[in-house]
Amino acid sequence: MSDRPPDLARPSTDPIGMLRELVYALDRRVPHVERAGETRIAVDAAALRKAALNRIDELTATGADDSYDQLLADAVMSDDGPSRT
Repeated sequence: MSDRPPDLARPSTDPIGMLRELVYALDRRVPHVERAGETRIAVDAAALRKAALNRIDELTATGADDSYDQLLADAVMSDDGPSRT
């Protein structure tokens, strides 16, 4: 059983889903202030989280599809052109 939210139980293949997984991972991260460079890592992680959330907003505002259509991808990849009879 996973401790991840149900919508993140399986890795995503779409950009918005991957960005959401990144945000979720950054939210779970616990800073270890006793480690060298941790302050910089925490600052960078916060900036990355903000950038990811901004990108999610941009993609959802423009109506980008939040799903990967496997059937369409398979159909496109298997198209050998018109039949020759």
